[in-house]
Amino acid sequence: MTGVARSPAHRCHPAIAYSRLKSASADVMEQNGGTVRAASRTRGSDETLRKAMRHEYPDNWLGIDQVADLEVRAGRPFVTAELAELAGYILIPSPEQMRGEGLEQRSIKEAAEAITAISAAMATKNKVERHEVPHVRREVREAIIALFAYDTALERTFPDLMPETTGGEGD
Repeated sequence: MTGVARSPAHRCHPAIAYSRLKSASADVMEQNGGTVRAASRTRGSDETLRKAMRHEYPDNWLGIDQVADLEVRAGRPFVTAELAELAGYILIPSPEQMRGEGLEQRSIKEAAEAITAISAAMATKNKVERHEVPHVRREVREAIIALFAYDTALERTFPDLMPETTGGEGD
């Protein structure tokens, strides 16, 4: 049957995943000045946008075109980042999105902070304890993002040069 909502028992992800999508929808609305203002920036009414972000309306969601319209104006991919994570990916900003210090300095700083977080966590028991995981993961992800942005900038500057390949054992 077309148009019939699936029972929560038949959905692919746990309930918390859908709750996080609703929260991300609320975040993008807030960054667009609320649902009334957001309705002037994309298709749909204030009422439909309000339902899309509220947990009490589990069958109402933002359309992908609405997400695209509202996230670009918010300057942050709230919903897209949640969807990427559900699919097993993380979003990496393009070098143009990486503002502030130079990409080289930022890459070095973030990599050093990740190494420091991992080393500090492993210092006493030679493993990362459960309570340390959120901090270590944040530092590792920040390093990945900065290093990927730097790699992309190098690739754009020198498009004819490929990364070195490993020669196998003994490298």
